Amino acid sequence: MKSKNYSLTAGGFAHPEISQEPILIQHKTEPRIDSRLFAKRAGLQHRSLYKLVKNNIKQLREFGSLPSFEIAAVKETGARGIKHNRYYLLNESQFDFVCRIVRGRNHEQMTQFKLDVTKAFSKKRAAEPIRREYLPHYHESRDALRDLG
Repeated sequence: MKSKNYSLTAGGFAHPEISQEPILIQHKTEPRIDSRLFAKRAGLQHRSLYKLVKNNIKQLREFGSLPSFEIAAVKETGARGIKHNRYYLLNESQFDFVCRIVRGRNHEQMTQFKLDVTKAFSKKRAAEPIRREYLPHYHESRDALRDLG
């Protein structure tokens, strides 16, 4: 078995050399992963992954909104007419769900991709500021005073 050549990027996380592009995209307030990148890194055709997401859209929407975008019209070689490519942006829970139902041919590539995405989501989560309440026990003390008086 051949050892893969890895380079360190993104804060010391090991990524295969073919994947120098960022994994996560910030969409509004939430980090997301592009379905095109998912398909490319998992060794799948994007059309197949898109259909899988579309067929399970009801279950995926239980984990949050599922933004879908259409990019420029593309003329594919050997095809008649113009196709409009569409893609989805998946959040962490949606990505996890799709990973459970997708079947990749290259197990090592799929496993490495899942590891990279998990590390990227955890790094993003660690970088978010901790939200603290301004006065931690203000509401409890206010309610207690109101009950006394």
